[in-house]
Amino acid sequence: LHKETQESVIKNSFLLFEEGEVLRPQTLWDNERLLRQASIFHDARILVVPDKRFANLVDVYVITHDVWSLNPNIDIGGTNKFGLELEQKNFRGLAHTFTNTIRYNGSAPSHPWEFGSLYRIPYIKRTFITAEAQLQLYRDFKIVSAKAYRPFITPETKYAGAAELSYNRITNYVYDLGDSVRYESFPLNYFYGDIWLGRAFKLDLGSKLLNERARLVIAAR
Repeated sequence: LHKETQESVIKNSFLLFEEGEVLRPQTLWDNERLLRQASIFHDARILVVPDKRFANLVDVYVITHDVWSLNPNIDIGGTNKFGLELEQKNFRGLAHTFTNTIRYNGSAPSHPWEFGSLYRIPYIKRTFITAEAQLQLYRDFKIVSAKAYRPFITPETKYAGAAELSYNRITNYVYDLGDSVRYESFPLNYFYGDIWLGRAFKLDLGSKLLNERARLVIAAR
């Protein structure tokens, strides 16, 4: 029921350094924080061990502890009303999130069945871009959306941004509780788009520590 995170995924998508680079303690600090913040890991450690053969080389060990990734959620509101959600935070050990939701309401005026699905790919290779697709076919609203975003994950991140596009359909109901129950629906359809881009600049503040961590960020949306 749970497949451990693949080593190649951690190496190619979650590490801020590569073999052969100069060792920077700040990079290891940021990388440990990045791993611990990921929803698929319970904890993470990065250890540096001197190489016994070469004084100018070290071995870097990245140790991670997976969380339980399969999360079901059942909601029962009666004999004709129930919901089931199944979330897989680490689909096939790829660090992908795959969530599916099914709901049923037999007393609903229309469309008793509802369905929702989300698929998220975090940190595509070393770009640290997260891609997300979502489909929600619910009674009162329907959404089809795609989104890609890259946050400022470390002070060394120069560019960040996001782009999102979605189609939305919202249905409003008006009920007539006269002699017979009657309702009318009024759908609202629209497209939604959002995009922003930011750039981080180093500052000269007269302090080595501040110069390494402080940034001025300019963004437009």
